[in-house]
Amino acid sequence: QKSPARFDRERLTWMNGVMIRALPLDELLQRSQNFWPADGAASSLDYRLEVLRLVQDRLKFLAELPELTDFFFIDPQPNPELLSKHFGATAAAGHLEAVLAALPDDWTEPMLEAAIRPLAEQRGVKTGQLFGLLRSALTGRTAAPGLFETMAVLGDTTTRRRLATAHAVLAKPSSR
Repeated sequence: QKSPARFDRERLTWMNGVMIRALPLDELLQRSQNFWPADGAASSLDYRLEVLRLVQDRLKFLAELPELTDFFFIDPQPNPELLSKHFGATAAAGHLEAVLAALPDDWTEPMLEAAIRPLAEQRGVKTGQLFGLLRSALTGRTAAPGLFETMAVLGDTTTRRRLATAHAVLAKPSSR
C-alpha cells in the first residue's frame, strides 16, 4: 500500500546544509553576499572567506550567516556571568591574565595552541573550562568555531583587546 508523499522540513534542512557544505568556498562567498551582518559586509573578501571557512560546516541556511558570524565583525559585550561560569570572577580574571601573558608573537593556530593548552594543566584547571572561558571572552558565546582557528582569524590585536576587556570586566569589584 502506497503512502502519500509528505513534506519533511527536517530532511530538507539537512539536505540544504549538505549542499552548502559541498560548495567551494569562493562560490559560497559569492552566494552569501546578501546575507552578511551589516558590519561584515564592509570587511575584505579575504577576511569573509576565512570566516566562511570556519562556519561552513555549521550553516544550514545562508540566512543563518549573521547569527553565526557577527562576533567576527563587532566586539561582543562581556557577560560577567558567562565569563565566571566555571571559575568565579577572581579566578577567571587570573586565567585571562595568564593567557594574555602567554600569547605568542607568531600568530598561527599551532603556535596559539602550543602557548595556551599547557596553561590549563599549569593552572590546575580542565582544558575545556579554560577554553570555554576564552571562547566566551572572544565571542560572547558558549558555542563557536574552534578556539584557535577563531583566534587566528580574529587576529592578534582583536584577540588581545577582547581578552583584556573581559579581564577588566571580571576584575571590577562589582563582578566578584
